[in-house]
Amino acid sequence: MEEKEGIKFYYNRNERLRKLREATGGKRRRFRFLAKGRTRGLLIILVDLLLISGVMYMLNKPANIYMQKTEDGVIYELNVTGIKGKRILIGFSVKNQGQDNLVFSESVPVVVKIEGRNGEVLVLQDIIEENTVLFPDESTSIVFLLGHDELPGSGLVDVYYESSSGPIFSRSVRF
Repeated sequence: MEEKEGIKFYYNRNERLRKLREATGGKRRRFRFLAKGRTRGLLIILVDLLLISGVMYMLNKPANIYMQKTEDGVIYELNVTGIKGKRILIGFSVKNQGQDNLVFSESVPVVVKIEGRNGEVLVLQDIIEENTVLFPDESTSIVFLLGHDELPGSGLVDVYYESSSGPIFSRSVRF
């Protein structure tokens, strides 16, 4: 210990180095988990697996499309959804939004045409029965349930309602 005019200086090298290690050691301890080679390698593998699974999901995610169109107080809806068991559900709905009843005096055809990229065409057809009455806010639906192997990988889906020359919905879909 040295003493100069009432001021005391105390110097202990070992104590100073210990305090220095404690001050910087606290920061190192936070990332000590990542400092070990095995742990860092496991973390890198985990991040890689997460990235690969994200890319695989984006490439193989099931079809999920919803479209809606309103004309003359009637809402038309198209729903293409992939479900468990490698099945695809294609649903078409007609909903009455008007104040009056919507009466189908004769049967109305609904045609779904799926054209694959390879030129393969699949046509699905059903009808809304004659004498069907839709009260205000009431709807009716046509549903097609297809196996994944019956459909092309991707294609253009056109939905025709009544005997219209053009499709009411047209959308490219990956199944």
